Amino acid sequence: MKYLKILLFPFSIIYWAITALRNKMYDTGFYGSTDFDLPVISVGNLSTGGTGKTPLIEYLINLLIENETVGVLSRGYRRKTNGFFLSPNSPDPKIIGDEPALLKWKNPQIEVAVGEERVMAIPLLVGANPDLSVILLDDAFQHRAARPWISIITTTYQLPFWKDKILPIGNLREAKSGFKRANIIIVTNCPKTLSLEEKTVIKKTMNTLENQYVLFSSIEYEIPFLLSNPSIKISLNSALNVLLFAGIGNPEMLKSHVQSKVKSLKWLGFSDHHWYSDRDIFKIERIQKEII
Repeated sequence: MKYLKILLFPFSIIYWAITALRNKMYDTGFYGSTDFDLPVISVGNLSTGGTGKTPLIEYLINLLIENETVGVLSRGYRRKTNGFFLSPNSPDPKIIGDEPALLKWKNPQIEVAVGEERVMAIPLLVGANPDLSVILLDDAFQHRAARPWISIITTTYQLPFWKDKILPIGNLREAKSGFKRANIIIVTNCPKTLSLEEKTVIKKTMNTLENQYVLFSSIEYEIPFLLSNPSIKISLNSALNVLLFAGIGNPEMLKSHVQSKVKSLKWLGFSDHHWYSDRDIFKIERIQKEII
């Protein structure tokens, strides 16, 4: 691994130079950013995937939905389409992506749309529902053509951005200094026992600006349910042999949680946003029969 990082180091320098030049052009006004009349809240991160952006989007939806008409705009990562699409009440993940589809399934009362170019997609989303009073931009921290009213970034407690390195050596999409553009930084996946003293140390290490807020969050898993009938809950207990599979960016906490509840755990991991094939389903069914 050490030699691989040495080999990749020149590419990391090139990537840093390109992203730094791009940010400089926005900072100096060489590239313009578009403002919007209605509140736009951007949720993103400095690193690639697995930092809790989608759960935060869902939290903001639940926080705002009682008093606001909420719209969510995502690029629709790994969807099979391009361009702008407004989600119907029965969304197709292949058309709008798995995470936007999940948000629409769980929150049918909100507007969900996908579009790579946020500056063009935001007016289209507002045109589809002129009553929108706030728009949440998913994974938009590096999309600087649209200027948000509030910018939030997430970073994990296990691998915060200040301990990471830029691609391809590490996971950072841009230099660590990019965090200064954010209004709020949320450290996710924190242990519930995180002390005030450790929070203070993290804030000092981060070296935030005076106008930035640092928040901490932890994960609390709900009781599993049958996909065919969500009203039927599944009790995890020490007598169960469980097959757990997932295609998410950071599955370690999920694995640890399930492992602590059951007799034995068989883990089958897939890449983030994985599209399951018939072969995958056959493999899952085969392993499931083996452990029962």
